Amino acid sequence: MESYFIPVFEFHISGKLRTKYQFNDIFFATDGHVVLANFLAVRQFTHTLNQSRHSEMQVFPGEVNAAGLLDEIYHLVLREYEKKKNPLAFKKAFSETSKKVGATKLNQLLVDFVETFPPKDVYTGVLSASEYLKGISEGRSNASVTLEEAMMLFLANYNPANNKLKELFDENYLAELRSFRKLNDVLDDFFKTQPTFGPDNQDIFTLLKTPLLTAPGDLYA
Repeated sequence: MESYFIPVFEFHISGKLRTKYQFNDIFFATDGHVVLANFLAVRQFTHTLNQSRHSEMQVFPGEVNAAGLLDEIYHLVLREYEKKKNPLAFKKAFSETSKKVGATKLNQLLVDFVETFPPKDVYTGVLSASEYLKGISEGRSNASVTLEEAMMLFLANYNPANNKLKELFDENYLAELRSFRKLNDVLDDFFKTQPTFGPDNQDIFTLLKTPLLTAPGDLYA
């Protein structure tokens, strides 16, 4: 029997907003992402969100679904990029950003990110952000994983179609916003020096930004 991949739609949410809206723990993976495994979960999550919002800021389940799917697609593209064109791309990116911004500063930024958008064990107080970053998840250092998540957060905030959902993952919650943006500039510059990918042979950062540039304001593009 032929098997089909069924994506699990996920995106970031700040710890403060998770508490504000009192989202059920079933919506969250251990890494702190919102995980919407089926459309019923999407509808339940959207209902919880809309209950505390004015009518003009309420969202449709399809908008939540699309935002989660886009984040998941980005991660899948990055894994294909590493598999086919640039093995250990984010390990190399981590090394480069550590050189550019300094190891201590990079760690501070990643701690800020993890405290603001916490994985389950950080949110519940089992681990500190620093302890989490020293760990390993599925063969990758949590520090490297968090750097990739920082890139995903930048793209989510860069996307004007996320306007009604931005409250959940607004980069302005970060204590060091200017440094966070500089970090993504370093990643952008780094990937311009790396092998290209996709039908138009773009650097990977530009490839991921292209849908946001060609169809701004449209989550379904």
